[in-house]
Amino acid sequence: MLLLAAACGFDSGGVMGSATLGVASDTEDSGTTADPTATTSTPTSADPTSATATGGESGSTVGIDTGDETAADTSATTSADTGCEPAVFHVDADADGYGDPTMPVRACDMPAGTVADATDCNDQDPAAHPGADEVCNGIDDDCDTALDEWSPMNPTCAGCLTAPVGTDVFYACPGAVAWDTARADCQLKGAEIATIAAADEDAIAYGLAASLVANDVWIGLRREDYGAAFQWQDGTPLGYTNWRPGAPDTAVQVACGELDTLDAGQWNDAACSDAATTAAWLCRGPQ
Repeated sequence: MLLLAAACGFDSGGVMGSATLGVASDTEDSGTTADPTATTSTPTSADPTSATATGGESGSTVGIDTGDETAADTSATTSADTGCEPAVFHVDADADGYGDPTMPVRACDMPAGTVADATDCNDQDPAAHPGADEVCNGIDDDCDTALDEWSPMNPTCAGCLTAPVGTDVFYACPGAVAWDTARADCQLKGAEIATIAAADEDAIAYGLAASLVANDVWIGLRREDYGAAFQWQDGTPLGYTNWRPGAPDTAVQVACGELDTLDAGQWNDAACSDAATTAAWLCRGPQ
């Protein structure tokens, strides 16, 4: 049976009011039946600090909303609650100010050990990061994907000599290798097998190569078929040339260009696959 328990209180004028609260009970009152249709009045002055009301002789209590918003559960905080839009940060394990792009962290505030940057290529080495000087150590120190290329701190490396040419740099590297192998080494340095586009560049290339070897040196000229024109492999149009008399004259299908340090730097051609005809190669790349 549903009984009605009245919670009573007095307002400041001493007038008693009542609030009808539904209380489930299996025990009947001692003969008194409440009118379920009765309209109840609300106290004009309720104690705002009261969190419970007492009903009947049973002493049971019923929770009352006090309007105290601090009682709400704030354990689940969302961006809607805080206005926060989480940003992406990156772990900076070597504390060099550059973050690991493979280690993102989403947070409202930057966590300790993270940075906003995501350009470090080696987060275990504080000396390796964008803008660092490249040195001759087999590591990409400046995070440009090139390895052991020229820098003010790396004028020579692995036997290669360097010389500036305009805003670029020539590399002369020793070794009897095929033309494709030479080109691959240039590309590891972020360079290309060398283009020589003018007489002043030719003089620099010849001086650098002659200080390294007394023999032919691969340069970036190549033709792919009999009778085809030679082309620079970086796409530069072939304008200036310095062929020795009678060259190019190699009777092979695929031929590549050489700079001959024994012939005042004039150019010759040879089979690209022939490693025995040269003793070095020339690269060109940005400073």
